[in-house]
Amino acid sequence: MNDKISAGEFRESIDRRLSDLKGDPRLAQRIIASEKGEIRVKKISGAAIAVTIILALTMTAAVAAGITGVWKNINWFGEAVREGADSDPLSTVVPSVPGKNDPAAIDALVREAMNSAGPRELVVIAAENGVSYAARKQPAGSMEEFAALMEGAPGFPLPRKIPDGWAFSAGSIEFGCLSDGEYILASERIVAEGVTERRYTVDEAHDCVLGYTLRFMGDAGEDITIFAHVQPPRDPGEDIIGVSDDQDAWVIRVDGMENGIAVDSDTVHFLFMRKLMEEPLSALIFGSEENWVETYGEYHVRVSSPDVPASDLAAIFGG
Repeated sequence: MNDKISAGEFRESIDRRLSDLKGDPRLAQRIIASEKGEIRVKKISGAAIAVTIILALTMTAAVAAGITGVWKNINWFGEAVREGADSDPLSTVVPSVPGKNDPAAIDALVREAMNSAGPRELVVIAAENGVSYAARKQPAGSMEEFAALMEGAPGFPLPRKIPDGWAFSAGSIEFGCLSDGEYILASERIVAEGVTERRYTVDEAHDCVLGYTLRFMGDAGEDITIFAHVQPPRDPGEDIIGVSDDQDAWVIRVDGMENGIAVDSDTVHFLFMRKLMEEPLSALIFGSEENWVETYGEYHVRVSSPDVPASDLAAIFGG
């Protein structure tokens, strides 16, 4: 019996189950590999990491809306790059696996580890089935704390005005390590059969911000979520966002952004934005077997809400 968890299963499990986790682990790196019965973890390429993050950041609109029937993938210019029908182009249902590699069991370990993490501490959960989860998060309990933590990343697009009637609910910043720094092992322990937890520190002089998440709640319990992350340079003409025939998508101009795409439907509204960096950022990416340097040149931002139209979401960033 093959008891390995697929990449899609683990990623979807983490996103689905840990939405209320302190520090919001959505931006975490997942490093997954297996080869013909030999169980091991190895580093995936920087290009693959880039594609994974881009899919998680921008194509969530289609997944959340549950694309079925006619669909298309569009680029930053609003042009259809790929089209199809009668299937969901962005997600595949993978059967759950019972036993020690059950995603729910790993989720619980990740939740416990992240909630006990020290400030800016890198937490790594590595399972013998070839799944590795790593995150270096710092929660923010208020917009004032968030602003203080973001002081070292002046280029990041930040919200300018939150709509009336909305209040800060939660926030987190994902920190990375500059390419000339290092991850220093601080502790290691077995947390379950076949699962190891490792914790690393980074000298503050080598800190860099890789992304952030903000959530605001309205009076009626609705929410606005902002998710931003650095990205490697990519051709804006490539397909980036999946939409279905019941979603309206159009190019929108947002002050200070290179590109913007708005997506509206009856159930959810999205705003996707892209901003170029003034100077590239080179960060040391943690790998299960070895670390590697990734160079970023863009900021990508996704704003979502079940209630606020995309055009009004743009006003949060001055659009």
